[in-house]
This record gives sequence, C-alpha cells and structure tokens, in this order.
Amino acid sequence: MNNDHTTFMEQTIEFAQSTNPIWPFGAMIVNAKGEILCKAADCAHISPLFHAESLAIHALITAKQGQVHGKLTMYTTCEPDTLAYSAIYWAKKVHELQIDEIVYGTMLETITHLWVFGIDIKAKELIELSYKPSIILTGPFMERECNKLFMEAKEIQVKINSPHPSNGRLPTHLEAFYKVF
Repeated sequence: MNNDHTTFMEQTIEFAQSTNPIWPFGAMIVNAKGEILCKAADCAHISPLFHAESLAIHALITAKQGQVHGKLTMYTTCEPDTLAYSAIYWAKKVHELQIDEIVYGTMLETITHLWVFGIDIKAKELIELSYKPSIILTGPFMERECNKLFMEAKEIQVKINSPHPSNGRLPTHLEAFYKVF
C-alpha cells in the first residue's frame, strides 16, 4: 500500500503546488479501488470554510451526491486541522462519506513554525475525542517533500510581501481550486 500512498501523495503535492503555490495545502480523496474521486487546494481567501480537505469533501458531495460508497482515503499535504477534521466527521455522519484513512505529509507543528495561527490541535487528538474514533491516521508521510512545498510557499509570500494568497493574486472562483473525476 505504501507504493499507492506514494503515488497518491505525489499527485496531491503536485496539484496543491500547481493550483495554489502561495498556500499549497492540498487534498485528494481516493476510493478502495484506487480511483481518484477528487482533488482540491486551499482557497480560504474565497471562504474560510474552504481548506483543501473541506473543499474536497464539498466538491465530491456536491458533484456525486449519494453516488460515493465504500471506504475512502484522504491524502493531504498537511495534518488536518480542526476545521478539516470537522468536515470529515460531519461528511461521514450526515452524508455517509466514509473517509476511513487520512494520509498526511507535514505535521501541524511544522506549519505553526512557519505561520502562527493559534490553532494547533493534532489530528490524532481530534480523532480520539470524536464520537467514534474509527479513522486510521497515517503520517507524517513524505514529510520532507511536503515540508519543502510549504517552505517554498513561505519564500514566495516573503518575496511578494503577502502572508496569504489574497490581494488578487489567485482566482476568486471556487472551481479553479478543485477537480472531481
């Protein structure tokens, strides 16, 4: 399975970097057959609700309402935060979207060293606190590659003197940040 994890994480990294190099948080949802269902990149500059993971869930549920069944794996360039995990939890509860494994790259601790957000509750802690801790958390996986992705983004932000991809540097239409297959 690690070969699959590598392939899918490489694709997640590539999508995040090409879609939003200033803020390269990316997510991808794959079914048990190994089919990619959707890819998404962070676009919190459009809405604070659209971290990559929550946008991937939104796009998948919207496009394939009731058509996605079985166990799913989510790949993310960064350990999911509280918003992302909440979206995963409620997608399972309300829409029966069975994300049973999360494979992540960079640890939240690394992200909080690059950017100060004030929210750094680890995904493992959130899973343990949830109603039914049934999600497998795999990571950090390909941590070096994901860390490099975020360090390059930080360098871009410093160069353009913008800590976040606002100020007209990125598209403002949601569809530019996800693909459903």
